[in-house]
Amino acid sequence: QRTLMLDLDRYKAVIVVSKPAARLGLERLDQYWPQPPVNQTWFAVGTATADILEAYGLSVITPDQSEDSEGILALPQLDQALQDADPRVLILRGEGGRETMADTLRERGVQVDYLELYRRVLPDHPQNALTECLAAERLNGIMVSSGQSFAHLRTLAGSAYVPRSEERRVGKECRS
Repeated sequence: QRTLMLDLDRYKAVIVVSKPAARLGLERLDQYWPQPPVNQTWFAVGTATADILEAYGLSVITPDQSEDSEGILALPQLDQALQDADPRVLILRGEGGRETMADTLRERGVQVDYLELYRRVLPDHPQNALTECLAAERLNGIMVSSGQSFAHLRTLAGSAYVPRSEERRVGKECRS
């Protein structure tokens, strides 16, 4: 992490994929740079992430339509930022995640590095804690913000997890 941050000025574009990555990335930026490097374009996958970066004072570009990797990759500003003999991109993210953005940029001849700033881990809860909590709260739904978080949620739910397609089929059978 230290080396990537010290070399931050060598990247033409910095892409931040989440709010935690924005917060933690700005903490690292403060540790190593008195002010952000110039002639660098910052991108955020979503507007909430962009808000954090803009509050810090960075000018940030976000996709208008699709707040995901595909939305960032479709931005003409990204192509413009990478018009260089040796284009380099730094992606600030958590450990793991989708490889779509990096793979596509590498296909375009861009050198891509990751600054992985956090890790999502499966919480250590008793086996039925999640289902008991959901039953007590009488929730109709849960919102998660990443595929990895969803996988952890499914693991915690155990046999109580019913995919939506199964739910529909069960519901139809009950009405018959």
